[in-house]
Amino acid sequence: MPSHLLLLPNFQDGLSESLFVLDIEGRLCRVILHTDILEFILRAVSQVWKWTWPGICYCKMGGADEPCSSSMVKRGDGKRRRRQTKHYNRRKCYLKLPSASVRPRPNVKPNGDDQYVVEKILAVFATGDRRAYYLDWHGSPKKESWVLSEDCDCAEYVAHFTAVTTAEGVLDCLLGQSVPQHIFELLQNNVKFTHVREMLGTTVAPTSEMNLSFAPDIEERQKAKALRTLASFIAECMDA
Repeated sequence: MPSHLLLLPNFQDGLSESLFVLDIEGRLCRVILHTDILEFILRAVSQVWKWTWPGICYCKMGGADEPCSSSMVKRGDGKRRRRQTKHYNRRKCYLKLPSASVRPRPNVKPNGDDQYVVEKILAVFATGDRRAYYLDWHGSPKKESWVLSEDCDCAEYVAHFTAVTTAEGVLDCLLGQSVPQHIFELLQNNVKFTHVREMLGTTVAPTSEMNLSFAPDIEERQKAKALRTLASFIAECMDA
C-alpha cells in the first residue's frame, strides 16, 4: 500500500495529470494518466482499501482541478458561512418617509372650535346680503343642517353649487317656471336673456315665495327637512 499520494495537474495539455507514488522502499514513482482514468483509479482504491490520502483533495480553481489541503477547504466553508451569517444578521435600514393625514381638511366651524367636513351643499337661502347653506356632512348621514355663509370655508363647493343652480334657474325662467328672487334679479335686466325670452315667446316667470334654491340631486327627505328647519334657523341665527 502506498504511504502517500500527490495529485498534481499537468498544465501542458489540461487532459492528463501526474500521479506521484511514494512506495514502501522510499522510491518516488511518477505515472501520467488521463484525468478520467486517474479519477476512476483513485475512487476504486479509496473504496476497496477504505483509505483516504491525508492532506490532499481537489478544489476548483479557474476551471482546472488543483490540489489543496482539506484545512483550506474547511476555512473556505467557514468564511462563507460567516459571511452569510453577517449578511443575515445585518441590521436593515428602512427609509422613513414623511407621512400626511389623508383626511379631508375641515371646512366649517359652526360652533366655535368644533370642526366638520362638508360632503356637499344641498340648498341656499338668501335674504338681503346674507346667505345660509344647507349642508350634508361627510361621515354623518341624515345629519344635514343650516349654516351661515360666514361660518363656511368651502369656496369650491359654493362656486360649483352657484353655477349649477344658476343654470337651472335660467332654464326654469325660460320655461315660465318660478325661480328664486336672487336669480330673477340677475336675469330681469339682462339684454340677452330678454332677447331669448322674446324669441321663445315665454312670459316673465313669477318668483318663488321663499328665496331658496335646491341642488338638482337633493333627495325628497332632505328637501322636506330643509324646509321644515329653515324657519327656526332664520329666527335664531339670521334675525337675531
